[in-house]
Amino acid sequence: MSLALKQQLKLTQQLLMTPQLQQAIKLLQLSRLELADTIRQEIEQNPLLEELSPGDADYESVQNSLSATEEMQAAPEPERTGEVNMDDVSSMQEINWEDDYANYYDAGFSFTKETPERNRLTQIDFLTKETNLQSHLQWQLSHAELNKELKEAGLFVIGNLNQHGFLEVTVEDIIREIGCDEETARRAIAIIQEMDPPGVAAIDVRESLLLQLKRLELDDSLAAEIIKDHLHSL
Repeated sequence: MSLALKQQLKLTQQLLMTPQLQQAIKLLQLSRLELADTIRQEIEQNPLLEELSPGDADYESVQNSLSATEEMQAAPEPERTGEVNMDDVSSMQEINWEDDYANYYDAGFSFTKETPERNRLTQIDFLTKETNLQSHLQWQLSHAELNKELKEAGLFVIGNLNQHGFLEVTVEDIIREIGCDEETARRAIAIIQEMDPPGVAAIDVRESLLLQLKRLELDDSLAAEIIKDHLHSL
């Protein structure tokens, strides 16, 4: 059984050639004579179709619809009333980005106030810049109100996650490399484990699954009990 933590964002766009669209493209390529011949053949082959004459009420309705469509296509393009200056971000001031991110992550720590001299990602950078797991965790850590030693320990933890998001160092490794005490090392691991995605920074699959259940407030559930005691049997 192989489980891994991954982040993936995929956007695709495709044009589906429906039978109606294929028929419309085919008819648009015909000349007037070819179109008339094609319509005549369709009427002969399909008994449900009938040709309208100028005296029929349905014929007049179709003509009125075509005239209305031509008038709409011939209508002049509306004038521009103004342009939006992307440098003017006053319209975004009503959005509390800090609270929105805090509510989304619910990571158990508060976010710091933005200061002009602080080199932090803007909202547009966050939405458009391609990120991986480590940079995503570093972004969350940069917004946490932590002391310098705890942030250094947190960065060390993030830097020692493998491609699946599992922690590859021990508490003793953190103490030795950062020069912190055991409490700081364990707290740094716990802070990263509270970040998004759930289950990150676990030492194995078992702990990762338990962290995910804890995030869902299911750490005392039957599923958690099965994972704790019987995962090796699955």
